Amino acid sequence: MFVIHQAKSVHKIITGPTGTLGSLAAYCTRLAKLSALIAERLPEPLKQHCRVGNIADGALILYSTSAGWTTRLRFHAPELLQELRRHPGLIGGLNGLREI
Repeated sequence: MFVIHQAKSVHKIITGPTGTLGSLAAYCTRLAKLSALIAERLPEPLKQHCRVGNIADGALILYSTSAGWTTRLRFHAPELLQELRRHPGLIGGLNGLREI
């Protein structure tokens, strides 16, 4: 028995809200927006050494190039947390915001 499926455009598959590619595209867009938001708030030397890495287990993970840059990043954590709270659409799904 043959099942005939209607053809879908690649654009709909990639950007559609359902399906693996649509979910992946939405996730990547969210990370890109978070990255831009955080980069806007960091001073120039620090923003070159810190990146949004992932969202895992409800936590936003930031990476830095060394322990020294991580220490400097911690000084900016309160400001970053305050700014992230102003964007509930971006932080939805995160288990609260706190500094670690």
